[in-house]
Amino acid sequence: MTFLMLPLAMSAQISSFFERYSRHEGYQSIVYGKRMMDMMKDNASPDVKSLLDRISSIRIISCDRPEDHIVATARRDADNDRYEIISQINEGTNKSYFYILEKGRKSNFLMIVSGAQGSAVMEIVGEFDVKDISKLSIIGQKK
Repeated sequence: MTFLMLPLAMSAQISSFFERYSRHEGYQSIVYGKRMMDMMKDNASPDVKSLLDRISSIRIISCDRPEDHIVATARRDADNDRYEIISQINEGTNKSYFYILEKGRKSNFLMIVSGAQGSAVMEIVGEFDVKDISKLSIIGQKK
C-alpha cells in the first residue's frame, strides 16, 4: 500500500504550494488545462504540437513584488519533493531556478523567477524531457 501511495506523495509539497497561493490576495493564479494546450497548437510547428499533446497542465502563481516569500517557499517545497535542480541563473537582482522531477514517463518541470518586476512560479506537468521544454519558448512568437 505504501508503494502505491508514493507517486502521489512525490510532488505533494508543490501541489500544496499552488493550492495555498492560488487563494491568497495579492497573487495571480493561472491554470492551463489540456484544452488550452489544444488551442495553443494553432500555427505551431509539428515539434511543438507533439509536445503540447504530451502536456497535461501548466500552473502559474505570480505577484508584482520582487523577492517575495513565494520564491523561498517554492524552492524549499521543490527540495522536499526531491526535484532536481537543472540550472540557476543570477543576473543582478534577477534570479531564476529551473527544476525537474521525473517519475517514470511523467515529468514535472518547475521554474521559479524573481526580479524587480515581481516573482513567479510555473509548473508544467506531462510526458516530456528537459530538452522538450525549450520548444515552448516559441509559442506566441511571430514567424
